[in-house]
Amino acid sequence: MTDDHGAMKRAVNSLLKNIDKISLVRDGVVLIGATNHPQLLDEAAWRRFDEVVEFSLPDETMRRDIVRKVTGSLRCTVDFQLLASRTDGFSGSDIRLMIKEALLSALMDNRENIREDDIDRGIHMVKNREAIRHMNWL
Repeated sequence: MTDDHGAMKRAVNSLLKNIDKISLVRDGVVLIGATNHPQLLDEAAWRRFDEVVEFSLPDETMRRDIVRKVTGSLRCTVDFQLLASRTDGFSGSDIRLMIKEALLSALMDNRENIREDDIDRGIHMVKNREAIRHMNWL
């Protein structure tokens, strides 16, 4: 574990040094960084960025619209508004994964239309992945 930690520290230090070498005025470069884990960045990393833009998870209306968009080319017999209310805390990526799992469920049952029970499997899978992700493995 300590070798991995040391390698990560060296990689981060190298990245931070290279960020310091970039100049908008001299090089005409704008640096944009993104992370799903802002809590893992230390102060040295945060100091390198002038602006921080936070994107929150989609609200119910946005989730409904995402589901409609993702299922646009699929046969799907579900209540989109109800599904949006059931997916509180889901990201757009979670919704895509849920629909993919629902479609696989339907196809495994030799169907091309996604039903409520397929969606239930998709929701369960996404929530299960989230639970596993938050486990403390140490």
